[in-house]
Amino acid sequence: MVSEKIEIEEDGRVKVKYRFTFENLRDLEGNVFEPGKIAFFHRTSSTGKWQPHSEFLDGEDSGTETSRTSSAIMFVMDCSDSLGDDFPELQRVVNSLIDRLVPEGSSGIDTPEILVDDSDAPVEYYNLQGIKVANPGPGIYIRRQGRNVSKILIQ
Repeated sequence: MVSEKIEIEEDGRVKVKYRFTFENLRDLEGNVFEPGKIAFFHRTSSTGKWQPHSEFLDGEDSGTETSRTSSAIMFVMDCSDSLGDDFPELQRVVNSLIDRLVPEGSSGIDTPEILVDDSDAPVEYYNLQGIKVANPGPGIYIRRQGRNVSKILIQ
């Protein structure tokens, strides 16, 4: 499999896509797969269900190339023998692997810890309606200093 980054202009904006070309795929004995024997299934993130990719329907060059906006995991496997009733089990195993690699709710990007010293930031006071108060008198206020916010009682 060969991949390359391509840029496509769409609606006046540059959109980055990745082209994956499945060529010279071989089985364990070194035999080359025929292009018409390659199938591509994808799992939709919204439903978690597997379905055949519409660009890879039966045809002359079926399954030799696809362009995607992103792809984290791709599997290439020899299915020259019919999977028959084993296809749901294959889907379950691949789902399990994907869930282990990218847990649900994960974006795949770690949230960086940003350390900010707010100790010398100016203190601001707001009433409970969110209106800034220059010289607070007795009452309950929202106190903000940099990124730190708290409710305070002035007596």
